[in-house]
Formats: sequence, C-alpha cells, structure tokens
Amino acid sequence: METDPSDSAFPLSVRRDENYVDDDGCSKYRTVTLAVGGLTKREYFAAKAMQGMLAHETIGLRNEGIIAQLAVKQADALIAALNED
Repeated sequence: METDPSDSAFPLSVRRDENYVDDDGCSKYRTVTLAVGGLTKREYFAAKAMQGMLAHETIGLRNEGIIAQLAVKQADALIAALNED
C-alpha cells in the first residue's frame, strides 16, 4: 500500500444524510460518509521528527528554521521509505 503524504493522518468519518433525485425523477434518501480533517501524514511525520530533535539536548541546532527544514526532510524520507517495494 502506498503512503500518500497528503492523506490525513487521523481522518474522521462524518456521516451526512441527504436527499437526492435519481435518474427517473424520484426523490430518494441516502447517507453519505466523508473522511475529513486533521494534519496530513507529511505534517504529522514532520511534527514527530521535530519533537524528537527539540527534545534531544545535544542536537546543537537552535535555529528554528534549520530544525523545521530537517524535520520536513525526515518526513519526506520516511514517506519514500514506506513507498519502496
């Protein structure tokens, strides 16, 4: 299964009831389930990587920009590894 970095890390299922008209012009009723919200997998992975870097006392990197860039690179590396056959 391929990991899509834009998929939601923790999707919520939302059910919605709706009325619609079918091809014969008859009014019908159905329940639709949608997956919505939250961080993307890429954002979640980057946040976890950043959390680890900031928790490590000897990392030596105190520049927020560098830490953020490294976190995103780590997230992308994890997604690439997950997508390898």
